[in-house]
Amino acid sequence: MKADLFQASTADLKAYQQKMNYRRIPIGYSHADVLGLRPGLQDYLVCGDSADALDFFSLNAYEWCGQQTYETSGYAALENATAYYPAPIFISETGCNQPPGRTFADQNAIFGPMSTTWSGSIIYG
Repeated sequence: MKADLFQASTADLKAYQQKMNYRRIPIGYSHADVLGLRPGLQDYLVCGDSADALDFFSLNAYEWCGQQTYETSGYAALENATAYYPAPIFISETGCNQPPGRTFADQNAIFGPMSTTWSGSIIYG
């Protein structure tokens, strides 16, 4: 799906909320962590007029498997790439989908050094 379709869909959802006089519920998107797509897409979807920009962006990240660290897992790179991010951003699926499995040490990074930019995580089992 093209990114401009995301913004058109966001604008439609926000207009519908307003027309129906519903309470404002933030509109966001959860994306797979595909390095070739993520940086440009995450930036594009929150730019522009607030009527068609996402209110938040989230990411499915399965990088922290076994005895990783903040640096070796790729989480430090995620933090550096989003330090300027203008909207709430969080990890919508955090975990490990390959052996040796998860240790939950990723939560220390998400709620530690990443907490100045990232708004938390949802643990994926």
